[in-house]
Amino acid sequence: MTLPELINQALRSRFNDQSLRYAYPLASWTVEQSSDPQTIMVTLKTVDGFTVCFSMETELQSELGEALVKEHTRKTTLHAN
Repeated sequence: MTLPELINQALRSRFNDQSLRYAYPLASWTVEQSSDPQTIMVTLKTVDGFTVCFSMETELQSELGEALVKEHTRKTTLHAN
């Protein structure tokens, strides 16, 4: 279990609301090609310096791109992969 997940569980337990989660403010992001032509690396960095890098295959890249350009509605939909 990761520290961010422990924080989320503490919030949900404290306020008895399973929809709660802590959101870290994003300061920057980078996209780089990996050595695999079908995979890119996406690095996200928070304002306090926490950095995480994800590898992402072509199909997921398209799904993320489409999700980012769609108009957002009040109803929240969670997409788990």
